[in-house]
Amino acid sequence: MFATLDLEKDMSILDVENNTTQAIDEKSSLDRENKRLGIKSRSRDGCIECKRKKKKCDETRPSCQRCLKSNIPCVWRDVKVSKKRFKNILPPTEKLSIQKPKSINFISNNPNSSLKKESKNSKLVKELEIKDALTFDSLEINHNNNHTDLIKFTDDYFIKPVDLVIHDNKLDEKDSTDDYLDEDVFNTAKNSFFLEALRENVGNGFTNLSLFDINLNKFPSQQILQGLDKEEILYLDYYRTCVSQTVSILPNESNFFLSLYLPLAEKHKSILYALIGWAGVFLDTSIDSNIPLQYIKKAIETSEYEMKSKTLSNVDKLSIISLHTILCAVLICAGDVRDWYKHFQMLHKFLLELSNGELKNIKKYLGDSKEIKWLISNFLYHDVLASVSHIKGTCFKMQEYCQILDMNISCDNTQGKVEKIIEFNTNEKDIEVIDNDIVCDPLQGCVRPMYVLIGEITNTFVKLKNMEKMLKENEHSLTYEEFIKLRNKSYTEMDNKYKSLEKQIENTRPHKRSLCYLKSDKDLEIHLTLFEVFRLSASIYLKTTIKKIPPVSPEIQHLLVDLIPCINIIIGSSVQASLCFPLLVTGISSISQSDRSFIKEKVSQMSSYFPVKNFKRILVIIEETWKINRNGLDCTQWFDISSKFGWDLCLA
Repeated sequence: MFATLDLEKDMSILDVENNTTQAIDEKSSLDRENKRLGIKSRSRDGCIECKRKKKKCDETRPSCQRCLKSNIPCVWRDVKVSKKRFKNILPPTEKLSIQKPKSINFISNNPNSSLKKESKNSKLVKELEIKDALTFDSLEINHNNNHTDLIKFTDDYFIKPVDLVIHDNKLDEKDSTDDYLDEDVFNTAKNSFFLEALRENVGNGFTNLSLFDINLNKFPSQQILQGLDKEEILYLDYYRTCVSQTVSILPNESNFFLSLYLPLAEKHKSILYALIGWAGVFLDTSIDSNIPLQYIKKAIETSEYEMKSKTLSNVDKLSIISLHTILCAVLICAGDVRDWYKHFQMLHKFLLELSNGELKNIKKYLGDSKEIKWLISNFLYHDVLASVSHIKGTCFKMQEYCQILDMNISCDNTQGKVEKIIEFNTNEKDIEVIDNDIVCDPLQGCVRPMYVLIGEITNTFVKLKNMEKMLKENEHSLTYEEFIKLRNKSYTEMDNKYKSLEKQIENTRPHKRSLCYLKSDKDLEIHLTLFEVFRLSASIYLKTTIKKIPPVSPEIQHLLVDLIPCINIIIGSSVQASLCFPLLVTGISSISQSDRSFIKEKVSQMSSYFPVKNFKRILVIIEETWKINRNGLDCTQWFDISSKFGWDLCLA
């Protein structure tokens, strides 16, 4: 998300050295005339922030008074540049809050929608007029608030989200006559200023080795095709070209659905049959077809035969972990709410056996490869999003996952010094989750730090339930004074944990290395928007589960107003597969009829054309919540409804 950069107005007029005495006199004369007429003119030589806000700048350098009071960087441009030359001017390390040359507005197809724009010579779009407050005729996303400071890659490199607008889920294409940068600037990695700066900042240091070196252009090989009939070959090709691309939100360079599963499929037929079954789920349009189940059964039987009476090598163990990981994904994609968790439990048991009960030993026994770390990251993903985890707690603590995945909690006042792994020190300020891992998860992408916080919210909720149960049991066995002290201690501890989580959600930044694989700044914008979707969703989730703040409260509705437009941007994009959790949180938090109609339309839209049938499940949960909590006065939890239906639901 980038603000509009008006090149002609903001840059061409800033060549101070070439200003003539005549130009200065004309400016002074114009200022005097404006003052006489009572016109508040904006400075032509002011800072970028004042220009963006259409405010008069006092032109005090190095920082104007407005920026000083707002405690924001005051940036100036003293370079004369034309629109065509812009792409060659700014180096990747330019310390500017560059703003994307597009305004994007969220507007529905409602025929009553009203959008007024200024003429083509105008540089900014006027605010939308909402004729009907109860419909989504128009909705402007203002990202200049406390809820949308998306990311600070380093202290020196800052991407600041600003006003975004979309038309019918697509980026608004401006006429070539409008004063915007050429589109190809943001469509090629070569001219992606932000991506290039990010890559330079992150560097190319790699420590974890890959177990397989795969050339996807030469797949499928004769070895993997041996024994397959024509239909099975087509299914395998569909997995390679479609399924693996649909479930991954990152480019192929970090797509383990290709780089790990395909080499394993060459060595183990069980993996091969599981992948064919996965493709069957995506291609299966009839309820009665049993193609996916047929190949799942075949994969399990083949695995038992392959591993029978055999000393397992590390690759064999990797294959077993991968098989159960794939089967979980296949069944979840098929909309299963029972059997997937059986495979997940088997996988959990196998991981405990391999690590002697301590997850951190996995790298010791299986090696510190990228593939091993990703499989653990994959397990984290499903563990955090499982409804069962809200009853029992996650299979492994977030601290254990973070030890494997090189994730840390740090404090700003330590100047970047890494603190104890995921220990929530409530005495420190500005704590955040930092994902330093070089392994990029194609399921979680840059959002992985936020999944860790969602997992911590889940475990905190379980602790809260246990604490309340303990207090109830001790009420009559203690004196009233003792009971008061116990309650005070318990709720103080819980409140401190809540504040800690709230601060972490506010400060945590995306996983930088995942962003480095993207191909353009437009992709970067989408992924940062996805991170904002999860940050807002996690904030709502924290407040409704731990603080038990009902959806009807202004606090929740304020977050919802920011969240809905961001979700609308993501639907239809390359990262829409990640929307199960945010859509569920948004649906449960919606109390107005217009919000509910909008969410129902979007989830139904995802259910109708997106092959992951889990979206149908969450629509059922959302509609049941609306029946139970019509006015949004209560905190109805999705996992309680899932248990009511007898579902072991996973929001993956």
